[in-house]
Amino acid sequence: MRMLSILLLPLALSGCMATIDYPYSAAEEQRLMLQVMGSPELIDGAFVTTLDSRFEAELEANIDPRRSPRARLALLREYLFGAEGRQIQYSYNGTKTAMETVRSGSGNCLSMTNLFVASARHLGMAAQYQAVPVKPSWDQRGDVMIRYEHIVATGRLKGGERYVVDFLPDFGLGDFVWNPNSDAEALSLYFNNLGAEQLVLGDVDTAVDYFQQALHLAVKDSDAWNNMGAALGRQKRDELAEFSYLRALRLNPRNFSALNNLAGFYEFRGKDVEAAEIAELAMRYRRKNPYYHYVAARLFYQRGRFEEALLLLNEAVRLKDNEPDFYSALAETYQQLGNTPLAEEMRLWAAHHKAKTEPPMGEGNTPGFWID
Repeated sequence: MRMLSILLLPLALSGCMATIDYPYSAAEEQRLMLQVMGSPELIDGAFVTTLDSRFEAELEANIDPRRSPRARLALLREYLFGAEGRQIQYSYNGTKTAMETVRSGSGNCLSMTNLFVASARHLGMAAQYQAVPVKPSWDQRGDVMIRYEHIVATGRLKGGERYVVDFLPDFGLGDFVWNPNSDAEALSLYFNNLGAEQLVLGDVDTAVDYFQQALHLAVKDSDAWNNMGAALGRQKRDELAEFSYLRALRLNPRNFSALNNLAGFYEFRGKDVEAAEIAELAMRYRRKNPYYHYVAARLFYQRGRFEEALLLLNEAVRLKDNEPDFYSALAETYQQLGNTPLAEEMRLWAAHHKAKTEPPMGEGNTPGFWID
């Protein structure tokens, strides 16, 4: 997926949003922005799409320059990802540069897009990044929840034809609206991903450094501010964390991830009035997040309230039916309720989903390709 977000990324919901108070004067805003963003030594992001000379020669040897642009795009896609080529595979784990993706043979959709964009450009073809909406996908890493977004490679061929190379099987051209991202925005997403990955690993200081890089590239990115708020909250820099969440909502009042995080921020710090106001707005968001049901179920389980836990776990499974932890929790809960057959069935489902691997190499794992 495109971007790792800390319990985060906006969920498109209908209806009007209440206004969140933004209590900062222009001078206060400037002061806090400078403190949050800092003055890091900015990293030259060219390395993300730089190919080494050996791989460039490999591309030139395998993609016939005499073929039409459309044919060369298809050949490039097949060479990078197909059964007769390098067979680079999709993986949720780790955001990588173009060459890291080549060397490891796998990458998430941003990693694979880095590689495809770099390769197409080296071969003289137009290639850009574009974020696209997909059905929300959730995951949990330790005490951090993740919301994924998606990104594809796109561009124009001579004659005005537009193409899309997608790295997920369930995306279709009918969902696509042409609106490419700039390279700076794509690089901001790259640093956002690295920051989120470091936060999951517990290296908060490095996460903040990466988020600062992301904000310097895209200071109006509501999600980057939200991620920064999550990191600063873990550093107990409360004034700056609160400002980051409110800044995220100032930029996008529909950023339900920031809204939810701000509610949790207030709850944890005993600001009950503020927490209640924000939590009411965040409730619809929480209902759509399977991990909220799971976490609430575990709390009921710990208190011996197994029937309530069961209801919440079943709702979690309804929202995400391939999470092994949900089935393991169901097994424990059914066991406590004395239903051994259902407990054993849930253990089998947990093992089934845990054992599932990524798609096999070859055509079944080759990204989709459309020309409009």
